[in-house]
Amino acid sequence: MDRRNLGIILIFIGVLLIALSYTLIAREEPQTFEYSEEHTIPPERYYRSCLPLVEGDNITIVVNTNNSIGLAFTPADTVYDVLAKKSYSNISAPQGVYSTVINTTQDYCLLLINNGDNDVSVSYTMNITRLTFVEPIPYVSITGLVLVGIGIAVLYSIPLSKAKEYSDIITGDNIVCRTKSLNKHECVITLPSINEESLERIVEHMTSNLGYREKKRLGDTIVFLEKKGSILPTNNYSRKRRSVIVSIEPGILRLNYIISMASASGPMDLEGIYNEVKTLEKLFIENL
Repeated sequence: MDRRNLGIILIFIGVLLIALSYTLIAREEPQTFEYSEEHTIPPERYYRSCLPLVEGDNITIVVNTNNSIGLAFTPADTVYDVLAKKSYSNISAPQGVYSTVINTTQDYCLLLINNGDNDVSVSYTMNITRLTFVEPIPYVSITGLVLVGIGIAVLYSIPLSKAKEYSDIITGDNIVCRTKSLNKHECVITLPSINEESLERIVEHMTSNLGYREKKRLGDTIVFLEKKGSILPTNNYSRKRRSVIVSIEPGILRLNYIISMASASGPMDLEGIYNEVKTLEKLFIENL
């Protein structure tokens, strides 16, 4: 079995284990969080406590008080509307219970309002029950992550090991292409017919015939182009995702290629790049 197939198989098994751990092994279990506080609220005053909650949280609030008190549990952005309209529940001494289920993930506030003429001593306990994913066998997903990492490393080792078999520079009559790093390459075409007015013809050729699309222009002499391609490792240069910075000056056309790291193959990509640049050279020789 070659290394490419081995890497793909390892990644596939790893992803399968991760998916298995979350679909068949992991399960939802309720977890309960508890908050308790005591306060003395003066007449015509209120106490407020806010916290972030998640959709589906089940809230139970047990209030102990020495006098009747108002209670509201509301989204944080509606607190002042609730107070202004007095749209809250009344809790009578000595104890009251309030329950609700959260239907939107956001911040919520508990309001305890004293509308009486005397201080009110109040204590409350808030229980939040939340469903969370629990993986009873965590090493299944961990093993999957390790296999995915090993598979990716194996795939990346292929171009690195084969790079020594390829030259990092290719030259032609008017072209010099060289590899600068694993995913970066530069080609220079030198012809006296190249000038700033040639840029539009270059862009038209690369977008119409080579599958690129123009992404950005930097002034009148620099264009950034990109080509969509496979996000998976591949040895086929024509299928690789890449971008090109095209710059032009009198007599010189410079193309800086950046290959997606997912499929970059170092000098192995240089021949495909050179053949692509040759079509531009031909365009100049025949049409300029």
